[in-house]
Amino acid sequence: MRINDPDPELLQNREVREDPEMFPCEKEVRLYGSKETDRMTISTEVPPAIRWIIAHPLCEVDWVRVIDGYIVAAHATIPRRLVSVKSEPRKSNHWNRVFSKPEVSDD
Repeated sequence: MRINDPDPELLQNREVREDPEMFPCEKEVRLYGSKETDRMTISTEVPPAIRWIIAHPLCEVDWVRVIDGYIVAAHATIPRRLVSVKSEPRKSNHWNRVFSKPEVSDD
């Protein structure tokens, strides 16, 4: 079931799981944007990315997909300033290392 414009409180109270109906090769993180706006779009079926989207206060969640009460996918916009591509590889290739804990500064 897809929930459009979900209530943030609803998101905080739901667990995230992998979608049992999708193959691993179908579970992706997609990030895209244009030069015309200062926001980017992120869409994913990868649990660490879903958790990051739900937890980050600057994410504007457009929709989530829920199966058996668990969030299995999310689509949101984020400020472009949150995105950075590293020049050096990280030590770990795990998805939970790709998304840092949400922190927001006042600057």
